[in-house]
This record gives sequence, C-alpha cells and structure tokens, in this order.
Amino acid sequence: MDIQEVARVIRGAIDGTARIAFFVGAGISMEGNLCPGFSRLNAQVMASIAGGGKKFEDYLAKHKIAENERARPEVVLQIARDEISPQAISCLDTLIGDNLNFYHQLLAKALQVGNWVFTTNFENRIDVACKEIGFTTTVCSSDEDFYRYLFHSRQESELPGGYLFKLHGTINEEQSMLDERFETIIMTLNEVGRGLSKYKAEVLRTFLQKHDFVFIGYRCMDEFDINDVLLSTKSDKRIIYFQYKERPEYKPEHGEFPSVISNRKSLEDEKNQEGQDRSIIHVNNLLLGRPEACKVVGNPRNLMKEIYQSIIKKPNSYREQVQLSEESEKTFSWAQDISDEKRRLFFGRLLLHLGLWDDAVKCLRPIGDTVARLKATAMFYIGDAWRETEEESGYEEAINSYRASAELFERGGDFASAAGAKAQMGNVMRLAKKSISEVEKHLREAKELLEREILPGYAATLNILGLVSYQKRFEEKWRREYWLENARDLCEKSMRIGEIIGDQARIARAGNALSLVLNDQAELHHDKGKIIQAIDLLESILPEREAAADLRLCFQIHRNLGLTHKTKMSFVETEAEKAVEQETSEKHFAESRRYAEMGKERPGQRLETIYREGMLYFETGNQSKAIPMLDTYVKKQGIPDRRATGLKFLGLAHAESGMDDQASKCFKDIVDIYEEMSDSQLQELRGNPDRKLRAKENLLEAVAYFEQRKNSPMAQRARELAVLIES
Repeated sequence: MDIQEVARVIRGAIDGTARIAFFVGAGISMEGNLCPGFSRLNAQVMASIAGGGKKFEDYLAKHKIAENERARPEVVLQIARDEISPQAISCLDTLIGDNLNFYHQLLAKALQVGNWVFTTNFENRIDVACKEIGFTTTVCSSDEDFYRYLFHSRQESELPGGYLFKLHGTINEEQSMLDERFETIIMTLNEVGRGLSKYKAEVLRTFLQKHDFVFIGYRCMDEFDINDVLLSTKSDKRIIYFQYKERPEYKPEHGEFPSVISNRKSLEDEKNQEGQDRSIIHVNNLLLGRPEACKVVGNPRNLMKEIYQSIIKKPNSYREQVQLSEESEKTFSWAQDISDEKRRLFFGRLLLHLGLWDDAVKCLRPIGDTVARLKATAMFYIGDAWRETEEESGYEEAINSYRASAELFERGGDFASAAGAKAQMGNVMRLAKKSISEVEKHLREAKELLEREILPGYAATLNILGLVSYQKRFEEKWRREYWLENARDLCEKSMRIGEIIGDQARIARAGNALSLVLNDQAELHHDKGKIIQAIDLLESILPEREAAADLRLCFQIHRNLGLTHKTKMSFVETEAEKAVEQETSEKHFAESRRYAEMGKERPGQRLETIYREGMLYFETGNQSKAIPMLDTYVKKQGIPDRRATGLKFLGLAHAESGMDDQASKCFKDIVDIYEEMSDSQLQELRGNPDRKLRAKENLLEAVAYFEQRKNSPMAQRARELAVLIES
C-alpha cells in the first residue's frame, strides 16, 4: 500500500463511498496547540500539587517523573483524587474548547456520512465540529450507552453509523455538579487496571472484526484497558496507522511524502530493536496481527487538509488559539493550600507506583499523627514499599507498618481499610514464613471485615487464604486432600468475584493460584484430568495478560505452566510424549525468566523460577544443566531455609555427577545453617508446618549422605538437629 492508496481509503470515508472506523487520541487536538494535551496537563497537575515546595519539586526533577511513561495521566489523576481532593478532576475542564482544526472537521464529515469514530479523548471538539455542519452525532460514553448500541445493532443487518464512541468517558458540559459533569470519566478512573468494561470491549471488538480501521494521533499506550482488546481481537480487516513525526510532511509539489511501512519484516525488525519504545512495540504487534496493515510515518497534516478540502470545496475554518480564561484558572483552585501531609501521600504513592521504594518510604515517613487517617494511609503505603524489598528485615518493617495502619483505621471506624491492612499483613507474614496459625488468624479477621464491605478486597483476601490453605497441605499428610480442596474452593470463589466485578487481573491472579492447587491434586490422586485442567486454565488467562503487558502475571503464569507441564510428564506413557512435555516446560521457564527481566521482577521471584527450572533438569537426570541453575539459586538466596533446600538438591546433583567434594560442602552448609539459628528462629520455624517439614527433609538427607560416606560425626550433628526441630 502506498500513500495514494492510503489517501483513497480516507477519501472514500469522507465522500460516503466507503465505511470505516477511525480511532483517534490526544494527538489530533495537539495540532495547532488547541488544548494543553494530557501529557502537559499531567505535568501541570503534579507541579500544582508540589506547590513550589522544594522537597516536592525535587522528587519531580530527580526522577523526571513527568517524563516517566509509568506516570500515566489516568494514574496521576486518580491518585490526586484519592489523596488530595475529588475536585482534582475539574482540571480536565482546561481541555474544553470550540477551537477546531481540520482533523475534527474531517472526522465530523466522516460521522455525518455514516462512519464511526472511537476516541480516548474526554474533550468535545469532534462534537462541536459535527454541530457546525448541522449534524448531531450520537455519543456513547457510559456502559449504558454502549449496551444500548449493542442492543440496537443486533436488530439491524448492519452496524448503525454516525456514532462517536468515547471509550474513556466525556465531560458533560451541561452539568455543573462535579459528579455529574465527570461521571463517565470518574468511572473510567475507578476501573484503571480492570480492563475495558464488558460492553465497551464488546463494541470495540465487534468493529475490529467487521470494519477497516484508521488510527490517528493515538500511541497505543492504554495498557490498562484498551490494549487488551486491540491486541487480542483476531480479524482479517485492514488497519492504517499514522505514526506522527514532524517530518516528512505531505508536499507532492516538492516530492515529499510520509513513508508507508507495510512490509512485515520491517515491522518485526523495528519492534525488536533493543530499547524500543513500548508504544512502537504495541503498534507493530497490532499491525502484525492483521493480514493487511500499514504504518504511515510522518506528518499527515497536509494530507488530511487536502482530502478534506477536495471534498468540502471550501477553506477550513482553522481556529488555533487556546482560549485561556479566568474560568480555566479556577480548575486548579483545588491545588491551593494543600497540607504537606497530603502532598507527601500523593508523591509517596506516586513514587511507590514507579517502583522507587526507598524514596517512597522517605517521603511518607514524616507524616505525623495529627490526622489519624492520613497517618494510617501513610503506614499502609510504607508497608507496600517495604514488602517489595523481599528482604527479611523489609518483611518485618512491612508487617509492623501494616499492623499500625490496621489499628489506626480500625480506631477510626474504617473497617474496610483496616481489613485491607490486615490482609496485606497476613500476606507478608506468609511470605516471611511466619507461624501459619498466626497468619490465618489475621486473614480470617480480614475476611470477616471484607464480607461486610467491598467485594474486590474480599476477592483478594480469598485468594491469599487459598494460598495459605495450599501451604497448609504440609501440616499433616492425611489432611492434605482437605486443605487442597479448601484452597481450591477459596481460589474459585475469588475467580467468580473477579468475573462478577469484571476484574480481569483478579481473575488471572486467582486462576494462577488455582493452577497450583490443581497441580498438587493431580499429583495426589494421579489424576490426569486435573493437570490438563490446570494447563488449560493457565493458557486461557495468559493471552489477555500478555495483551495488557502485565509483566508480573505473565512471569508467574509462564512459571506455573513450566511447573504443570513438568508434572504432566508423569502422566504420559511414551518417551516421545515425555520429551515434548519437557521441552514445553523448559520453554515456559525460559519465558518466565524473560518476563522477569522485562518487568524488573523482584529478585526472590526470579530465583523461584531459576529453582523450579533447575529442579526440572535435576528430576530428569540432566545434572549438567541442573547444577549451574541450582548453584545460582543457592548463592543468591538470602532466606536460610530456602537456601538449605537448594543446597540439598545441589548436593545430590553433585553426588550423582561424581563430585563428592562439592556435594560434601553442600550438605555441611545445610547443617551449619540450622546450627546457627537462634532459639527464637527455631521456635518460629517449628510453628510453620511447611518450613518444619522441609527442614527435617533437608537434615535427614544430610544424615543419609554422611552415613553413606562413613562420616559419623557429621551424620550425628545433622540427626540431632532434626530431632531438635521435631521437638
């Protein structure tokens, strides 16, 4: 496809000879500096909250937050609403205006002749352009609007035309009350991370399957909702994507044209360039998913103007100046007289979102007790930051922070927030291998509170409780089946709640946990159906998480697919089938490591994947591959009893390879680890059935190794430690 063919497609949509869907973003209103644009508005919001305070402006400058792609405008605005004032959303009024450019006028004409426009923009310029040509477009911005469109479209043979679909909501200028004026936008902000609502997703998916699309001024960076649908919808329809660059422009008289890229290899090569912009990766993935697609790189301004004027036969009324008024200044009145405590909450939470844990803690720590709720909220976020360190001392700090937060919230009568703090405290205690009965106590308390309050928090707690029950399968062998059934029930309930509230990430988290339970049930009952169910479940939730660029869940899902395919090896009969399952398992473990690196996953999580992959090689007798992976795990693992378990299998791998000196050192190190534990550490270990069982297994393996080598003193030391732990 060349630039002339691209022009013919768009001209057909404007003169009524073709029907296509346009998808436009903030870029169309940036032409002519019509409105500040979401990125500039985002920077203005953060600067207004900083309020000239040096310590807060230092955060913006030090980390270049305004330029950080993770500081999405939707995220910043939602944090501002939560921590500063619900009035923060009124800053969106600066986007309103009746100053138009030819993009708005071209789209209005396309709507008038029966095409469709999808947009992420809140502002009203396309609506105004329609009114100027005497056409009233039908705007869909709420779930009810989108449902109504689906209902009517099912009654007709063709999709009704002339509709403007505002996927992120719209500013209702006829309303003066804040909640009514920004109602659909507030709903979008509240759903950040949950994906597009059911009916919005269904409408967009239907059009992607049935009509050609032209994308203008859109960067494909809505990873929290729209990307899910764009990248997962299969279709044979054509896509034309305009990627803006100042040069080249469309100037036929000078032989200057935007370049058109339609070669699949060129798109693949561009996407795979090291350090490539995520926007280009998403766009190229979208284009590569279609049999016919192209990307137009350059400035399409003159091309669009020429197409529009060749059909309308009159100069366009191009009003470029932003109309700044006294009214627009009022949109930031909410940012005046903000207390330092609220500023700290805003910037602390933003730093936390950006993964800057230490800076988040330093920002939040000075918040005092003057306002108990602010202090409680700060302690909760501090707990979040310490939890991410994955260090033993960090876990203790997180537990103490969540505990303080829960007490303050409960004292103030905010039981939902108190339950959330208790749930997170229980989760960190679980990660830190605390007494399982103590963990369960806190989570049961949280469960009771959340049942009376909010379903999303309830779903999260059920999932964590399911994982606790899953861990309790080690408590007593004869009760293993009971705890696995209990874990399965809790995870399935969490999934169902996720489905009820349309939370795709929650569904994926619960499904991910459920797969572990099904894997163990398959092993317990030698039930091939369960392992197939686990694999099917993981494969069903993976594509949506990959489309959403949810790196952490993709990492975990691939890791668990590696584990389940490893388990499946025991259910197949022929060596050829075993080889296929082993190869598939290795592939998923490798993908898990890749996602861990892409998402800068926490070190402990990465080590878990290395350990599981090393165990795959160990159990299949490939010790030459097992040894380096287990050795890496042992060297980097900072939690003593996990390190001891790694040492056990590393020692056995060395022994099977005839490297007795290395094996002896591994088993001696196991004995040293448990001998060096204090009385309180041993008491804590005994209180956790999982840790206690693994410690006994590690030490008894050491006893067996040293007895076989006639090393009675070391065998005796290991045996005495095993007895001490049992008592």
